[in-house]
Amino acid sequence: MAFPWLYQANFETGTNAQFDSETDGDSKLSFPHYSTLVRDAWREIPYRGAYAMAIDLRLGTADAYVQENDGFDLALAGTLSVRFYFLARALTMAASDRYTILTMQSAGPTDEIVVDVRNNAGTIEILAAETGASATVRSSPLIQDVWHSVELTVTLDNGVGNNGTIDFYLDGNQVSTQLGSLDQAAIIQARLGAIGIDAGTTAGRLLFDQVIVDNTRVFPFRRRFAQQVMLTQSGHVTVGPGRASSITLLSGGAADNELVLYDTDEANTNDASNIVVPILRNLNADIPASWKVEPYEGYFERGLYVALTGTNPRALVTLADGLMSPSAIASYAVRRAQHLVA
Repeated sequence: MAFPWLYQANFETGTNAQFDSETDGDSKLSFPHYSTLVRDAWREIPYRGAYAMAIDLRLGTADAYVQENDGFDLALAGTLSVRFYFLARALTMAASDRYTILTMQSAGPTDEIVVDVRNNAGTIEILAAETGASATVRSSPLIQDVWHSVELTVTLDNGVGNNGTIDFYLDGNQVSTQLGSLDQAAIIQARLGAIGIDAGTTAGRLLFDQVIVDNTRVFPFRRRFAQQVMLTQSGHVTVGPGRASSITLLSGGAADNELVLYDTDEANTNDASNIVVPILRNLNADIPASWKVEPYEGYFERGLYVALTGTNPRALVTLADGLMSPSAIASYAVRRAQHLVA
């Protein structure tokens, strides 16, 4: 297991900044704030935090995706695990329509491992396969309007025999058996979004959140809304009003780690008056830095954003109070002013 992860993207900047590039010919890919998502046709909130990546398939059939050039790199005979959260709403697809939501690619680029959505004789499914054209897949019916944990554990072909494998997991459970005997090349990049959409016959909306890549299986979160949250990059612990009861910069990172808590649900770190508790710094990588919040401290109104800097930081934040359900967050979201992302 890498420390903290080989790669991660939580979309909490409200932009594509955690990826290397974006392709979006129809302007259907965006990174909406939860106050926007809950108001428009999505009627949804991110899996965690204040932002997610959204694709509105109604706006065209051109590919729409973000691309990462380094975080998914994998040599021959190597093993990599990927986990992301995915929600589909109002999907319509003609019989046999199929498009890709994640592709891990070798030079060319050439698809080596894909996660696809397809219409299989009237049943919309999510599947994993070696390529988008593969007939041998591991698939499961896709329940819409629900956030799903989607995971892959991939071991590449060693370049001698066709011995690559793919294990596919949905909501923590393995889908069928391992795909084996795969002939693959080294992975140099990955694309996440909607790729290869069938012209005129596919519509609906897709949401993505909480992408993690590691060298061992990542697993789903135990709880979507937790009172104790570990962060390994900057992000919103929660949105809406609440109170933090303790904050710790964990050991094992480096002596340059710094943590600042802000009262914001827009990742706004420009206003020092929004700082919730004193800044924490690790002066020794082997010793955690903690702040036990006094009963009169730690309150926030908009949300709690953790800004982490330094080498491989890890923070543990405990909430004494906060919004802990989709309905509570949605109710708060429609009462606050809508935040539009440029």
